Amino acid sequence: MYLAPANTRGEAERIWLNNDFLPGFPRRIRGQASNDIVTVGDFHMMSHYSGSSWKYFAGLRNDGRLRSVAIYKDLIIGAGVGSGGITSIAIIVTGTR
Repeated sequence: MYLAPANTRGEAERIWLNNDFLPGFPRRIRGQASNDIVTVGDFHMMSHYSGSSWKYFAGLRNDGRLRSVAIYKDLIIGAGVGSGGITSIAIIVTGTR
């Protein structure tokens, strides 16, 4: 992940090198500022970047995939699908930061 100004010509600062600490592939990234970024993905992965470090919410880990995330003030909402046997079930995860 890179941080770049709106008028960039390709230059940016790398703020996230890899996902060594995340259990799955990130599917969606949203942010309100360079110090307020949330990512969701495989295995109900959700993590938050505060500007200095990432926090991974291990308690959400499950067999499913969060495919989208929205942030509104202090509310974070993740949406995706979980394993429901033969069919998939809808999953919505909410939390505050």
